[in-house]
Amino acid sequence: MYALLVTDALIRIALAVVVLFVGVPALARRRPAALDRLEWFWWCFAAGVIGLTLVGQLLTLLNVFSAVTLLVAIVATIVFTRARLSGRTPVSLVRETYQRIAVSTINVLEGRVNVRRRLRRAWRKSTARLREVLVSPSTRWSIAGWCLLVAVSASLRLIRPFSTANLGFSDTYAHLYLFRLLEQGLQVDPAWGPYPRGMHFLLLTIHELTNVDPILLMNLFGSVVGVLMTLAVADAARRMSGSLRAGLLAGLLFATMTGGAAQYFLLGGSVATLNAKEGREFVSLPHEAIPPTDGEYDVLQTVFQRQTATLPQELAIVFLFPAAMFLFRWMAAHRPAGFRLLGFGFWRSATRGSSPDPHHPDERSTENQQPTTESGRAGVRRWMLTGYLFCTASIAAVHPGVAIPLIVLSAITVLATLASWRDIRDAALTGAAGIFMGSTWLLAYVRYRRIIEQGTEVASGSDAGSAAMYYFPFLRQGETARIVTWVAITPVVAGCAVVAVALIVLALIRRERRAALLWPSLATLAFLVTHVASRYGLPEIVEVRRNSSWLAMAMAVLIGVALFEIARAKVANVVAAALLVVWCWRVPVASANDRLINYSGYSATAYTVLDIERRLEPFTWTLVTYGQEFPMVLGKGFHLSAADFLNEYDPEQPRLHIPTKYVFIVVEKTPHRFQINTWKAQFSRGDLQRRLQTWCFLYHLRHRDIRIYHDDQQVRVYVIQRSDAEVRMIAEGRP
Repeated sequence: MYALLVTDALIRIALAVVVLFVGVPALARRRPAALDRLEWFWWCFAAGVIGLTLVGQLLTLLNVFSAVTLLVAIVATIVFTRARLSGRTPVSLVRETYQRIAVSTINVLEGRVNVRRRLRRAWRKSTARLREVLVSPSTRWSIAGWCLLVAVSASLRLIRPFSTANLGFSDTYAHLYLFRLLEQGLQVDPAWGPYPRGMHFLLLTIHELTNVDPILLMNLFGSVVGVLMTLAVADAARRMSGSLRAGLLAGLLFATMTGGAAQYFLLGGSVATLNAKEGREFVSLPHEAIPPTDGEYDVLQTVFQRQTATLPQELAIVFLFPAAMFLFRWMAAHRPAGFRLLGFGFWRSATRGSSPDPHHPDERSTENQQPTTESGRAGVRRWMLTGYLFCTASIAAVHPGVAIPLIVLSAITVLATLASWRDIRDAALTGAAGIFMGSTWLLAYVRYRRIIEQGTEVASGSDAGSAAMYYFPFLRQGETARIVTWVAITPVVAGCAVVAVALIVLALIRRERRAALLWPSLATLAFLVTHVASRYGLPEIVEVRRNSSWLAMAMAVLIGVALFEIARAKVANVVAAALLVVWCWRVPVASANDRLINYSGYSATAYTVLDIERRLEPFTWTLVTYGQEFPMVLGKGFHLSAADFLNEYDPEQPRLHIPTKYVFIVVEKTPHRFQINTWKAQFSRGDLQRRLQTWCFLYHLRHRDIRIYHDDQQVRVYVIQRSDAEVRMIAEGRP
């Protein structure tokens, strides 16, 4: 049953993404010739996310966010866009469309139009057009390659949600809570503080348009984002190399970087400690020697886990490389004729740095060729710059911390393309405008300051300063500033640094491909320096585990470009075959290990919530769990943490004074290792589970209304069911 629920939810999510970011743009206007299909998708995706964020802030402020208002906003977008392109007013366009629909309906009803014949004719035209597209072998191979890449990436990332109803990461429960707040029209929780809500507005839009279950939506959306990250890597490598095969290879490498014991040799482990000796010893341990109690020790395991959990950072990373590619192509469109740097001469090539290789005719792409006219080049630059603007705005609206690597990649793009001061100025102003556009959520701090001044209790670390120190370790002060993040220096890390340096040297020799070779090399070196900075006493700009996400993406792009350069040396077949065999041998087929599946809780608990929601009426039941399931229950029932339940209710009392017909108590037979540690915690998770089991045993001795609702190897769920009359007596306070 759970597999069917997940499949249904996945179809709804995929359909919503296609409709919002493919269907709606297609109805609004035709794809501009300046953008290829994947560029057009990134452009529409970024514009759609920032548009939904801005509109969603207004609609939730008025508490009218619903499927109806969303459809009105979508229709308005289509009408105004088509009216602007056709040079008419929106009113005249709507009137003309209405007249056409009315005339067509009358003709059909009166029999003047044969609907079946029209449908057959449309089908013949569609199939003929499809045959024309697929007549080229290179086109067929291109479509097959992209489909294979999506299938491989999705199959690995969907293992976790299909294996468990658990949300997969502790932070995901918090984002489900923020999602539930938006459902009620609340953009800010007084105890939580302001937060960038771009991802949450996108999730709420998908939920309103498809009615997908929020728990399943949160469980699956991270995996969908992981597939989009893979496409972003493949697209960047394709543009830098000018080779579709190199792009697909880079995407395949990133898709199969799943971490675990088989791929621990890639980036190794990491640990944050004050003891240098302890740090060196820990990162030198083999994978099997590390205790299972250590959580995010494996760098790539953490990277992959975040790609399968619904987190704003991962959605923001999707826009990171497309933003850099938009900026790269914009700056490469009008490079000056020549420069001299450190004694070396650089001249603009006849083709762009990311243009296809003329020695490989099967790699040529008309979609990537520059327009020859001045107006055509201006149109390309305009689309590229607006794409960079929307990607930057979406990053700021979803997770502003990803703006740091975006700034790094933007600076690298400037160096690689040797942009003029005018282009640098325009790019900086555009990026600043994008950050400003996506940072409207900061206006909530005006209201939040008043809440703090009134003495309302707020969560610790919810202010902007604490959040900045959490994400950027170099800002920390006191004892925490002395903590060093030790990372393993593996042969793969050293090898990527060598490859990057080699490509930089090659860029100085091969001037026609200078920009395309410099960009992935400098990006990898920059992120590698951030990766090892803390170990060598340098400031840790971004937390290592977060930096590892875009480091892995840059490494995949670098390897793809490097292999393409090897292909030019006529030894590609042997080298590629050997690398493919070795890589496939190291890819863990059974990547769904226990550390990934049951990271923050057991599957049975989350599935119980799903089952209860489907079977029982809302607000007729109460769930007692360890604690993190609280956001799952919001809007459907009531929740009590195990600690509060044990403190307030005595099993030997004649009646359990909880005024709901059903009370579900989740007891973990084997206490989960994940624990919420606060200064108020009096008992460990294991102690609470043992006390809950004892409570249920004592309650069963005096009452006959308790039974087992669910039982498996890790979890047992009890249900206490009372009559309606008894519930009324409890609600009225009668004995």
